[in-house]
Amino acid sequence: MTEKLLTAASYLPEPNEFHRYTPSTRRPMRILVVEDDKRFANMLVEMLQERNYVVEWAADGQAARQLLAYQDYDLLILDVNLPDINGTELCHQLRQQGTETPILFLSAWDSSDDRVRGLDAGGDKYLAKSVDLRQLFADIRAMLRRVEHDLIVFLPELCCGDLRLDLQSRETYYGDRPLKLSPTQTRLLECFLRQPRKVLDWQAIADYVYDLSSELKTRDTVRSHLRGLRRKLATVGLEDLIATIYGLGYQLQASVAASASPTPSPDGRNEKLRAMLDRSWEQYHASICDDIAALASFNQQLLRCRTQLPAMQQRAHNLHGLLGTLAHQPAAALAADIGRALNKADLLSQLDELDAQVTQLREAIAVRPDLLVVSDDHFFNIDLRQAASQRQLTLRFASEGESALPTQLTTLQPQTVLLKGNSSQQWQWFFQLACSCQPRPTFLLANELTPDLPPALAHAIQLPLSLNCTQILDRIQQAIATG
Repeated sequence: MTEKLLTAASYLPEPNEFHRYTPSTRRPMRILVVEDDKRFANMLVEMLQERNYVVEWAADGQAARQLLAYQDYDLLILDVNLPDINGTELCHQLRQQGTETPILFLSAWDSSDDRVRGLDAGGDKYLAKSVDLRQLFADIRAMLRRVEHDLIVFLPELCCGDLRLDLQSRETYYGDRPLKLSPTQTRLLECFLRQPRKVLDWQAIADYVYDLSSELKTRDTVRSHLRGLRRKLATVGLEDLIATIYGLGYQLQASVAASASPTPSPDGRNEKLRAMLDRSWEQYHASICDDIAALASFNQQLLRCRTQLPAMQQRAHNLHGLLGTLAHQPAAALAADIGRALNKADLLSQLDELDAQVTQLREAIAVRPDLLVVSDDHFFNIDLRQAASQRQLTLRFASEGESALPTQLTTLQPQTVLLKGNSSQQWQWFFQLACSCQPRPTFLLANELTPDLPPALAHAIQLPLSLNCTQILDRIQQAIATG
């Protein structure tokens, strides 16, 4: 009996990988974001918190030093162009002081020289703010996996290639596609994900998956549950993910997950990410316009406003990073060109070119959406976005909050508006909204059609909820085509 237990114990995870944490030792990963642009910082913090990290923000080098003196962090995300110190210099100073926290540079400055300086200063990774956000979060996960702690830490998710297990929600995804696993199958997959290089015999698996006193701890039960898990994995092309090592047990084949190509799903995390970027665009569009207006005004009064040059350089830098993260690459490139022009020694000879670039930037972000959607139905919004993408329709989703909608209508100037709601409170909200905007085709989608609409909605087109998204967009495109 003793020999058998020792054999099983040899396949158990190392202490820092073990999944049964006690409340006193379990803690989430902690990240410090050092970024002077509050808009970009808010957006990044929200996306990291949505992934179950604990995130704190410092707006400059001094605030970062104060937080680092008070709290240990698992990762430092650092901008280069800070108001009080260059980020590479801050990184160098922290390394000189013995700080071993992994440092990820995330900056709008993305030339080869910038990357070399950041890495030579002690950074572990250097990414441009325009990087694909999926790559950013994958790099963050990879850096955090290399972090070792005296205390056991709680990773927000376990990954193998594009296969992810969210440890808080207990949901499994392959790429964007959710995998419907039973609790036992989820625990079984977790067992392999935590020990990707180990060969596990049936008893080691049983010890991990089942309660100590469970009658299910048999070889046949383990085999049965493995067959069920493999069938679920086969639905996404991962039937060979868990290999049988004859005479020894079972092993996770990480190369299988890395080489497979997941099929995107509109219900996955990427859809949430796109929705979050859309919300951020709506939220910060007005302030982006303000920055561009300030750049235009500075250009017109340059001879009298040379003292404002550093502030304008900072505005252009922040616009470059923010627009790149929001996936508005042409506008981000124009902001980068403006930033380079403002840093030239012969700036006065570049005024005509600079003025043209600012005008192009203003036009680049002034895209008028075809449709502004006011709906709090998440699944309806997903279906509508997918249907619109096949028609090349530009959609924007209104931010929640009654006070924000009139501003969005004024700023975005959508060609049409779609209102979806059922409660009397929502209808009242819609009526007030319509009163605040200029006349435009407005569609009302509801369970019950209202015969008598207020004057503000006299020309509204009422649609029943029984229509699918394709039928709804057919009606909307007809309205756009007829003006």
